[in-house]
Amino acid sequence: MTGDNDIRCNEIGGAGELPGREICPSLLREAPDGFALMDGEGRCRYLNLAFTRITGYTGGDIPSIAVWFERAHPNPAYRREVQEMWEELLRGDRGSVVAGVVCRDGRVRDIEIRQTPIGEMYNLYVIRDVTEHVATEELLKQTTSELTAVIEAFPDQFLRLNIDGTIIESRTGRHG
Repeated sequence: MTGDNDIRCNEIGGAGELPGREICPSLLREAPDGFALMDGEGRCRYLNLAFTRITGYTGGDIPSIAVWFERAHPNPAYRREVQEMWEELLRGDRGSVVAGVVCRDGRVRDIEIRQTPIGEMYNLYVIRDVTEHVATEELLKQTTSELTAVIEAFPDQFLRLNIDGTIIESRTGRHG
């Protein structure tokens, strides 16, 4: 269940465009995003190195999707919330799930998870650490809220600045 699994691929491409079978294991192992392959019974069949790098978990840590939910989301109420989003993902009602995940070392990271079925028996989950992106979005929301409050507090003052902060235009008093 780790990056050392014997992974086999069917023919890729045609007319010798790609090296063929030997490229698939390398793609799975070396991809920057985490991959988790689960079978139809929810058992973990493969985790790539990026999955372990992102979460700290190995295949031995999470033998099944049920164990993943318990470890990654130890708070039962939050776990139920994430499981509901997960079900929406599996039904195709949602393109991805972003949730806080407790990593093996105890850190909490914001992880985006996407899913694609592989044949009739497997689901491939692709994970990406979006912690910095989520923090940046939150900072942007906070800054926008603060600026909106300032503008609303001083409706009679208007300044237009260029990129270096030089005042281009200034108006005072109500304009209507």
